[in-house]
Amino acid sequence: MIENQNNSVGHIYKMDVLRGIAIIAVFILHCYMHYLGDHLEVKIEKGDFFTNLIGKDFWAVFLTITPFGYGWTGVQLFLIISGYLIHLSYLKSSQSSVKKTENYDFKKFYLRRFFRIYPPYFVVLLFLAFQYNRDILKSGEKIWDLISHLIMTYNLQDSTFFSFNGAFWSLALEVQLYLIYPLFLILMRKLGIQKTIYVLLFLYFFFTLIFNYFYIPNFYFALQNLVFKSWIIWGLGAFLAERHFTNKQLFKVSGWGIIGLLILVSLVKTTLITLKINDLLWALFYVAFINYYLNISRNIPKLWEKFIASIGESSYSMYLIHQPVIMGLASVITFMGISKTRPTAHILDGFIIFLIAFAFSKGLYYLLEKPSIDFGKKIIEKIKKSN
Repeated sequence: MIENQNNSVGHIYKMDVLRGIAIIAVFILHCYMHYLGDHLEVKIEKGDFFTNLIGKDFWAVFLTITPFGYGWTGVQLFLIISGYLIHLSYLKSSQSSVKKTENYDFKKFYLRRFFRIYPPYFVVLLFLAFQYNRDILKSGEKIWDLISHLIMTYNLQDSTFFSFNGAFWSLALEVQLYLIYPLFLILMRKLGIQKTIYVLLFLYFFFTLIFNYFYIPNFYFALQNLVFKSWIIWGLGAFLAERHFTNKQLFKVSGWGIIGLLILVSLVKTTLITLKINDLLWALFYVAFINYYLNISRNIPKLWEKFIASIGESSYSMYLIHQPVIMGLASVITFMGISKTRPTAHILDGFIIFLIAFAFSKGLYYLLEKPSIDFGKKIIEKIKKSN
């Protein structure tokens, strides 16, 4: 079994490091989206297979051919981490990867997930809803928008997909993945983990093909991120957990190999593939990276790991508030006024905004997120004692 499984402290800090990487990637994405607008990448022209980078804007080319233009893959990393940790918890509680799903206490599972996700989300949602939409109760459309957010269904249509907070969409997807986790376990028990992954791959390619040829107005983003299409991303994390739990090495790859894979998936953006299966390719890269990182034996974390782990600890709170913070501060923060004449200096502005968002997220973590998690644990303990 990998080193982290025998060292819970090491396991926790490495998971926090990975979460930290994910939230930093997402923050960078939303930060340069605010500063650069639609000039994020060079688009593939109709009929071409490769992107024509000649004569294009420097930043557009830079974000097209480097990993800095892939902040959105932070969501993929979050999903893989979620699949890994949730399935690993299941395996540990059942003490067997083939134990029947009916022996697993889903009531406690959903209670843990609820107190982990919902209370901080609920508070931030209400603040955003009534701070920026004070007439929300006067509009039937806005009321439905709020209701869809309260019941975590807003990602099922484009009209509510990005409202209130554009970063929220993946939280609803995450909740829906929790809801179908029993189905994942049933498939795993009947088919085994490897064939279950094949089923999820089939669903991914099936829906990718269907949605590529059929456009439904007001459901484009909703269908592109449908839970059954994104299931494979989460499932790959569960597959990695299964391999680690059963002492089966996924595959061996060196640090240089990981760098080579990173360059390869980055260059994919210059091809037509980026419009088709780019999310899957990045998920496979992250699985390789996580597998490599978790198998590094290290008793004491390095300084950079401690720093990123401190960010990862409150990554969920950061995810909830970072985009409103960027939108509120990006127009007023300027490092010594330099960015007013030198747009490149917005990089420094972004760093200042990140520090502010990080401070807010730490406050939210200790004031709301962590107490909510601890309260959920107390509820579960009471249920255990009553049983």
